[in-house]
Amino acid sequence: MRPNIITLPGLSYANMLSCGPTTSPTARGMLDSSMPPVTDPSGNLSAEVDVYPEGNTCGEQLNTPCYDDTYRPVANVMPLYAGETGENPSSGTSTTFTYVNMLMNWMDANGNGHFPTAGTRGAT
Repeated sequence: MRPNIITLPGLSYANMLSCGPTTSPTARGMLDSSMPPVTDPSGNLSAEVDVYPEGNTCGEQLNTPCYDDTYRPVANVMPLYAGETGENPSSGTSTTFTYVNMLMNWMDANGNGHFPTAGTRGAT
């Protein structure tokens, strides 16, 4: 029998893996040692984030320090993947896929996973 994967989404529509954009997950988030630890003895636990530019502190930035501070600590202890991502060109805030490409490039460079998002990076 093959064990199941347990996916733990982030907070705030699965955007953040800590309680604030400048707070590390080890201080106030899913890795906080003062809380009951998030563990899975079978080793099948993974973290999932959904990143959209509108209303997402990390997704609104054209740099990666927020991902380094809030996503990397979790990725260091369990697999991390982006389950949903996208941009809304009709909102007037973005006419290209700059934010999505930045996230996907960061995920790739740090050995994390993601599902293809239609219309970006050549996904179908």
